[in-house]
Amino acid sequence: MAASERLKKAIESMVRVRAAESVDAEGLRVVWHQGAQGADLLSHATREGKLVRQELSLMEHCFLWTEESFRTGMVKGGSGSSAGLASDEIELDREVDAARVRLAHEALADYAGEDKYLRHIKQKIDYFAAGFAEREQIMVTARGLAARKATAEQLPKARRSPRVLWLALGGLGLGALIASALLLR
Repeated sequence: MAASERLKKAIESMVRVRAAESVDAEGLRVVWHQGAQGADLLSHATREGKLVRQELSLMEHCFLWTEESFRTGMVKGGSGSSAGLASDEIELDREVDAARVRLAHEALADYAGEDKYLRHIKQKIDYFAAGFAEREQIMVTARGLAARKATAEQLPKARRSPRVLWLALGGLGLGALIASALLLR
């Protein structure tokens, strides 16, 4: 089975574990979703229900969303035990990993459930996946511009007429004369 199919099955298997819900030291409600093969989602919400942090683990991939940032990383020690439990040791990437985001985007693409926590992390991952797709299009355009610029630089440069140079210098002198006349008034 391909990795993307295993990730989809992990998403499909996720269920909310209401018995494990708790309140953390900061007073945030912690909601846990668990699935097969090391799939976990921990959501932290205020008393009013506003999400402030989500941690999604999909096998060896992890995603951390907060109100301030979005990070990707790798679950250290593999995707958990043979029982499919997720590891609590993660190593965050220096930058958001586009390949990880694409995998999660594909895994969540078919999710149409009603769970607001899963829909929220799906929305965030979709947002970043769209951003990477847009950046790839811009990069292709940038390469095209660089190629056009290189071609233009290979063309022979037009000679500048000495007359144009004298006109430019004369214009500067005239401008300076007018400016000094205005200042002396």
